[in-house]
Amino acid sequence: RMPFSPYSSYYSFFGKTIDVSEWSDEVFSYNTQKPTVFASNPNTFGFVLMCYLPFLFLLKNNILKVFLFVISFFILYKIDSKMLLITFLFFIALKYFIISSKKSLYILLSLGLVIFLYPLLSSLSSSGVFDSRMFTAVDEIGKGWDYLTGKSVAREMDSTGERAFIYSLGIDKIIETKGMGLGLSGIETYLMFYFGKHTAFHNFFLMMLVDLGFIGFIAVVFFYIYTIKRLYLGLKINKGTELGSIYEAFFLGMILSVCASITPSGIIYLLPYWFFVAGAA
Repeated sequence: RMPFSPYSSYYSFFGKTIDVSEWSDEVFSYNTQKPTVFASNPNTFGFVLMCYLPFLFLLKNNILKVFLFVISFFILYKIDSKMLLITFLFFIALKYFIISSKKSLYILLSLGLVIFLYPLLSSLSSSGVFDSRMFTAVDEIGKGWDYLTGKSVAREMDSTGERAFIYSLGIDKIIETKGMGLGLSGIETYLMFYFGKHTAFHNFFLMMLVDLGFIGFIAVVFFYIYTIKRLYLGLKINKGTELGSIYEAFFLGMILSVCASITPSGIIYLLPYWFFVAGAA
C-alpha cells in the first residue's frame, strides 16, 4: 500500500486517522485483505484503475504493455467486483471490436484464442477459479433489475440487494420533491438519518438526480456527453497519430468512468478521478 493509504503505518504522519468502528467483520475483512493502494476501499482503487487503464496502451514497449495489462487484470480479479468485471469486458469490446480499424481481425483472433484455450478454461472452471463473486455479474444484474422494478423485494442485504434498496429510497425522494431534488448532499444526509450511520449512495449519476433535480442532472449529463463527443472527434481527426492515441485513452476512460461509477462508495471527493476529468475536458 502507498504511504498515505488508510491502512499504512505512515497514515498518521499525514494528519489523518480512519474510524472502522461501524464496519462489520465482513466489511473489515474485505477492505483490509484486498488491494487498495491509496484508498480505504478496494472498489475505489479499482474504479480509478479502470479510468486510467486505457493509458497503458500508449506505452511503446509491447512486452511491458502486456505484462502491465495482465497485472491490471489480476488486481481487478483480486478486488473481485462484479461491476469492475463488466466495465473491463466493455472496455475490451469497445477498444478492439468497435473503435478499432482492425475489428474483424480481432474478432477472428478472439474466436481462435477461445477455441485454443478451451481446455485451459475448462480446467480453471473445474478448479473453482470462476467461483469468485465477480463472475456472478450477469445474474446479479438481473436480480438488481427485478428489485428496482418491483418484481421482487430486496430482502437480501448482499451488495446487490442493499444498493437496490438504497436506490429505491433515492427514487422515492426525487418523486416526493417533484423532480426538484433534495439539494447538495441531500440524499447522503437523508441516509444518515434513515440508517443512523454514514451510508454511501453508490451511484454518482442517480445521486446527482436526487440531489440536484432534473435541471442539475441534465447539466451534469450534458457535460459528460459534450466532453465524450469532443474526445471522439479528436480521436477520429487524429487517428493513427500519437495525439489520436491520447484522445482515445481519454475517450475510453471517460466512458469507463460512467460504467464503473456505481462501484466505489462515491466519486465526488475522489481527487484522482476529477484530475482525470480535468485532463479530458
